[in-house]
Amino acid sequence: MDLADRPPEARPVRTVFQSYALFPHMTVEGNVAFPLKMAKTPAAAITGKVAEALEDVRLTGFGKRYPHELSGGQKQRVAIARALVTHPTVLLLDEPLAALDAKLREEMQIELINLQKEVGITFVYVTHDQTEALALSHRIAVMNRGPRRADRTTPSRIYSFPATRFVADFIGTCNLLAGPVVVERGRHRHASTIAGLGPVRVAAAPPSAPARHGRHCAAAGKIRIAGAAAPAAADAGQPFPRHRCRTSLSRAT
Repeated sequence: MDLADRPPEARPVRTVFQSYALFPHMTVEGNVAFPLKMAKTPAAAITGKVAEALEDVRLTGFGKRYPHELSGGQKQRVAIARALVTHPTVLLLDEPLAALDAKLREEMQIELINLQKEVGITFVYVTHDQTEALALSHRIAVMNRGPRRADRTTPSRIYSFPATRFVADFIGTCNLLAGPVVVERGRHRHASTIAGLGPVRVAAAPPSAPARHGRHCAAAGKIRIAGAAAPAAADAGQPFPRHRCRTSLSRAT
């Protein structure tokens, strides 16, 4: 849908701002009703729509309060109710939880997930918090150098199989390993020799041509260490068994 020719007020898109942007001289009901009045909704229908929007964000009974009488989380819910009351096609959320404390932020994340399932519209959520992005989204787009997009895919894939080194280093905590690459024929794997580790096989689609050096991303949660004593260990009197490290790696170019 191309909305370039429509004036902003006529587009089926609403925004929830980081600073809430509530009108301090209006009650909760007045704030939520404002976009309906701007859309020239019949007065008889406004009361019911406002009540429904407040019920969606669990604020029934708060309609007569003013913004200064609300907590940070309640203000955020009012801002969301105001954005949803006209039933937009897309809801833009610009760092909506950045001003909240850690505990309230976690609670609001759950609220947003449940709310999105209830209303069934697209949420476009902007955040600098990687954990928040992984917890809330169905698809993630990582932006690098302004409008340049570094990657766009599902949360599980962007974490386990980052497309670039920037994405691998930006999302989560990982170990970046570099070494010469040999592509094993007939298998979707790369074999690299990593200094200090030896040969490492990586589950990934093979490149179009073998590369002299490659970089691999080993996420901390994908590493498994198992102990196994070598047969000669007991005879040599070694007190500690040798270990092997199993990793599930992805290729980061």
